[in-house]
Parts: sequence; C-alpha cells; structure tokens
Amino acid sequence: MAACKAGFFEQTPCPSCGVVGQFIIPLEEAVYLECIRGHGRHEFYAGFGGTRPKPQQVVRSVEDLLCTKHRELYLCIRRVLAKDSLFNEQADAIGQINYFCRHCNADEQSVYTVLKMMTLYHKAVRGVICV
Repeated sequence: MAACKAGFFEQTPCPSCGVVGQFIIPLEEAVYLECIRGHGRHEFYAGFGGTRPKPQQVVRSVEDLLCTKHRELYLCIRRVLAKDSLFNEQADAIGQINYFCRHCNADEQSVYTVLKMMTLYHKAVRGVICV
C-alpha cells in the first residue's frame, strides 16, 4: 500500500526482516522508516548526528502525508472521534472502519489508508520525542 502523496514509500529492504517496501516519514530532526511488516526505526539527518541528508520538505502534521481527498476524510474521521469519546473502546478494527465508511461516505481502502497514515505519523513523532 502506498501513501496518497508521492515520496512517502520506497522499495528498499528492511534491515530487520529483509522485506522490500518501507514507508518514509521525513520529520524535522530525523526520518522515520517502517517496513510493511511494522519494523520501525529513525535515521537522523547529518546535522543531528546521522548521515542521511535532510529533505527540503518535512512532515509537520498528518495532513502533510495526505492528498486532498484523504485530507477531507481525515477531518471527517477526527469529527467522528470528537463526537464519540468512547468510540475506540466500543468497536473492533473492522467495526471502526465500517463506521467511518458510513459516517464519512468513504470506501474501506480510503479509510484504511488514512488510519495507516495517522498511525505512522504518531509512531514517527513519538519516537523522535522519546529519543
């Protein structure tokens, strides 16, 4: 599965498992890479103790990862979550996706893509903060 915007997925092998295909989230101080099996790591840029060159554009919010269509869906999902604070505890993953499909008038793949990008972003940011 590739992200909606170009440049956030590359066909390189994961150093942990060797599977080809990694999501890339370029942050302010480091890039977060996660393979399609979920092995995640940070690589710091040259100015922050690493060797990787810093890209011109970095991701500062979930919206930066999404195209216009998925950005609108992301905002709808956030509105649904804001209205129902117990939502996360009341449904399994498939139930949540179906709920978002109905309330946001979206297909399952689009909902999955937005939820995946939200998860990747929060994992990426959490890791840099904890380093």
